[in-house]
Amino acid sequence: FYGSGGVGVWTDSEGWLDIKKGHCNWSGIKCLNETIEISVGDNKLKGTLAPEIFMIPHLTEIWLKTNTLSGTIPSSVGLAKDLEWLVLENNKFSGSIPDELYNLPKIQQIWLGFNKITGNISPNLSQLTTIEVFGVMRNLMSGTLHSEMFSNLNNLVEFDVVYNGFVGPLPAELFDLPNLEYLWF
Repeated sequence: FYGSGGVGVWTDSEGWLDIKKGHCNWSGIKCLNETIEISVGDNKLKGTLAPEIFMIPHLTEIWLKTNTLSGTIPSSVGLAKDLEWLVLENNKFSGSIPDELYNLPKIQQIWLGFNKITGNISPNLSQLTTIEVFGVMRNLMSGTLHSEMFSNLNNLVEFDVVYNGFVGPLPAELFDLPNLEYLWF
């Protein structure tokens, strides 16, 4: 991850790869009991997102917003079974959302806005029963939002798809969600 992210230009790379310090003491890494959080947003990271990052055991949060990361979101995202927060907004990611993202059993917040992501939102969105925020605003997405996407999303508070190319009416099921407070279309 460090080697593919533009080594030498990071705003804060304190301790990275210092084996003596251990990864829990690297800048942007937080270890809490057995869980790991990575927060290196607004850090001048560039290049592609290494698929191996999602293979880190007990990874609960990954914040990489406001960098210049590009390429596609790796399908290995589906391996991060403990992931609760995925924040990749304001980068240069392209391609579609990998189907594997819809298999994250603990995910609460997904922020993919302000990228160049294409394609549609999969009906498998309904598998994210713990999701509270789903934000894909300001991308190049298109298609129709189908009613089956919103079954089982009882925890959804915010749904943000504004400034994309979605067409058609909003499904009535969206308005039946018990906790929905913010809808941006």
